[in-house]
This record gives sequence, structure tokens and C-alpha cells, in this order.
Amino acid sequence: LVGFGTIDFNRPIADQVREIHDLGFPGIKLHPAAQKFDVLGEQAWELYREAERLGLFLTFHTGIHWHRIKDYHVIHFDEVAYHFPELRFSLEHLGGYHFYYEALAVILNNMRRRDGGRTSNVYGGLTSVFEREKQRHWYMGPERLKDAVWQLGAGQLIFGLDFPYNGIAEAKSAIEMIRGLGLSSEEEDLILAGNLERVLGIGSGR
Repeated sequence: LVGFGTIDFNRPIADQVREIHDLGFPGIKLHPAAQKFDVLGEQAWELYREAERLGLFLTFHTGIHWHRIKDYHVIHFDEVAYHFPELRFSLEHLGGYHFYYEALAVILNNMRRRDGGRTSNVYGGLTSVFEREKQRHWYMGPERLKDAVWQLGAGQLIFGLDFPYNGIAEAKSAIEMIRGLGLSSEEEDLILAGNLERVLGIGSGR
């Protein structure tokens, strides 16, 4: 398990980002709806600026979560990527059931030529998208997952962030669904481990 920091928006932002970095955490977990902050607001801008400078990875909860959508509409993350081009972050749940296409649009719109290919600093996080009834607000299903690989490439999708909110049975079922998509072994390896290792600078992706 690799820990992430988080932010108390009632305290100075940049100081907390530096503290997270100094403690050795590779990233920050953010939940705009639960934390009730505007992803395009002044405090968020301060956070992004410092995280980009320090090379921290951000992972955002996306999808419906019973707070004003204006504060965390998935399409707004295109502005984040535009103004902070070196900031790496994931859209967990791939925008959720209701904003899936917006998430694809943001990731694809920020594809740039890097390392001999086209990649984006915005990633799609595959957390809690596998259970149709239990996780219906974030459910993707096999067809949407295959379309995400088709549109974005396996190198833009990450499984393994935002845990351990699911149990062993759910994790096994999720891995089985990914392995049942008909992807190549190389694509499966990227989604299940390689991409996360690379963005966090751990394991074989170091």
C-alpha cells in the first residue's frame, strides 16, 4: 500500500502540499464534492501550482456525489490541465456513469507528443466501476471499459488508486473483468500495474 496525503481547505494550502511532499507521499487524494471546493477556485489553483512544482500526482473523485455539480463538473478539469500542463492527475471512476464521455474528452483533448508517442498527463482511474448494482453511480461495464482503451490507449488507464474502499472479493472481480476484456497481456499489465508504478515512480516503473 502507498499512502497519499489530503488537504484541509480551512488551512493554508501551499504549506500542506509541501508537508505532504516532505513526508514522502507521492500524491494527494482530492474529493471536491465531499470537501466542497471548486476545482477552478483560487484555493485549488494554489494547490495545483505547488503540486506541479513538486511533482506530486493528484487523484480526484469524479462523478455524481450530492454536491453542486458546478464545483466539480468533469469538463472543468480541462481547464486544470490547460493551465498546469506538467501537473499529472487522474479522474477516478472515469467521470462516473453520468460523465463518462466528458472524462474521455478531457483526457483525449490533452494528449501531447511525448516520448515518441501521444500521451496525456490526465489519466482515467478505474476505481469502483465494476459492480453494476453496488456501484451503480460509477459503473462502467465491459463495453465502456473497452471503448476507453480504444479511445485513449491502455497507457492512460489506472487500476489501483483510491483503495482500500473495496473488499477482496470486489477487487478480484474487478481484476477478472479487466482480464476478460480481450486486451493484450501488455495492455493488461499497463492498466493493472505499469501505469501506476510509472506515475508514482515506484516498483518496476521507477
